[in-house]
Amino acid sequence: SISFPAEVAVDRSVADKPQLRLAAEGPMGITYALLVLNKNRVLTWVDFDKHTKSEIEKEWQGLPLEELPELILGIAPQKDSWKVVASDQDSFEVASDFGKIWYGLKWFEDGSKPVISELKSERYEVKFKDHVGAREYYLPREIEIKGKDGLYVRVNWRERKWNQKVPAAAFEVPKTEF
Repeated sequence: SISFPAEVAVDRSVADKPQLRLAAEGPMGITYALLVLNKNRVLTWVDFDKHTKSEIEKEWQGLPLEELPELILGIAPQKDSWKVVASDQDSFEVASDFGKIWYGLKWFEDGSKPVISELKSERYEVKFKDHVGAREYYLPREIEIKGKDGLYVRVNWRERKWNQKVPAAAFEVPKTEF
């Protein structure tokens, strides 16, 4: 679990190979934990306090790793190949490549603008809270991702900067001797 301010960087310039860096930093600029998804679809978690490092390839809890950056940004995965198998006014369920995913909706303003407030699969849950945005879209300020394996990531967005150049080195995991 990350309990420090985090710096998040996402590179989606190659659609099927997005990259993600989430660094938990203390007030003195020290990195305490690091989560990196590289272009080779390897997700690395480094906890510098506990001196541990773990890697996952291709998928986490049934979620293809290339979809994790979208969840961190507050964008719920939706594929053309997925089929809606159930729906009502406040939710819908799809059959995905990795099982069923339930989407809970929240309605804004006069009830005509829905946003996804949560999603649940057999192996992970995501909650999207405090949506803000323009007329065409809303993005959440808070995202919680919980996996059945115990992984928990919570991001509270204070500021988003779009279309900023991120150096390639940001998505490299530093060498560690644990």
